[in-house]
Amino acid sequence: MHTKLFSILIVLSIAFSSFTTGETPERFGKDFFKLLKASPSTSETQIKQKFISLKDLKTFPKNEISEFSPEEFDEFVAYNISELQENAKGYKIAWNEIQYLKTESKAESDYGIDLKVVYLYFKHNAHTFKLQLVTIPHDNKLKLIRIMYLDFVAE
Repeated sequence: MHTKLFSILIVLSIAFSSFTTGETPERFGKDFFKLLKASPSTSETQIKQKFISLKDLKTFPKNEISEFSPEEFDEFVAYNISELQENAKGYKIAWNEIQYLKTESKAESDYGIDLKVVYLYFKHNAHTFKLQLVTIPHDNKLKLIRIMYLDFVAE
């Protein structure tokens, strides 16, 4: 009885610890904002480092991204970053001129994986924008899985 109860408690504590994170969505959003505000060449490399590695992603339940080859995963990350840059060009955003407003987040689940969707709000030339970032808790940090979209927010 005691052994069974002890085993259940260990399993529950391991499961719970994998879903908690020391890094808050707000901290992640502010750090990501700082990367965007930095020079484009510096921020692109650092944004890549914000993504979870394919090796680490494979430790989670099977999903569409974890099935990528290393080359496909690198292309996926590069595509996310280039789409962000293209969208910013379309809105004529100069990253060094943006102003942080706030970060919001919500919990979601996809493929049985608990995710944190981080919404980063910033201002540029009197316009408000929202950047949606999908993250996953890993090693006591939030790691980026996907840059979903950059949108103009009507005021």
